[in-house]
Amino acid sequence: MEREVVTENRANRVIVQPEPGRFALRRTSWSAVFAGALVALMTTFLLSLLFAGIGLQSIDLTSNQNPLSGFGTGGIVALVVTNLVALFLGGWVAGHLAGVSRRSDAFIHGVLTWGVLTILTIFLLTTALGRFVGGVTSLVGGVLGTTTQAAATAAPNSPQGAANALSQLPGFDAVQGQIDQFLNQAGVQNPA
Repeated sequence: MEREVVTENRANRVIVQPEPGRFALRRTSWSAVFAGALVALMTTFLLSLLFAGIGLQSIDLTSNQNPLSGFGTGGIVALVVTNLVALFLGGWVAGHLAGVSRRSDAFIHGVLTWGVLTILTIFLLTTALGRFVGGVTSLVGGVLGTTTQAAATAAPNSPQGAANALSQLPGFDAVQGQIDQFLNQAGVQNPA
């Protein structure tokens, strides 16, 4: 059975440490690191929603010629502030949940939280980007397939058949008339 030494720090908290000369086998609390990463991720999500709402509310499409003039700078500032606050809170939570007595150990938990959150963010972004590219590729493939089938049925063997098929397509005026008719039936006046 291992003997333990009980000490007190400045805040009069009791700290139980292993006997001097023995090494503590478990200095990293991964549950604290993952909890800190979760807090940082949720803080990032909530602050991003808050700043997006503030940014979208500040846009007035009717008053300015260029309503999005300062949107890029504000977005970058909001992104930096959001990440700094979220990483600070995540590291702070990880350091306090770890239950370690030394500040350097708490700092290491904060750095591990930052690393776990970075890996998680990269994973989420690459997964989302992959799904987006896959969706766009599928959409373009479907449109090209449909266009090819339509061209094959419209012009079976001759360029004259293609010209006839193109001449039967409705013109801009016919499409505009259909849009106006649809808007009138819906009770909306066309602003054009």
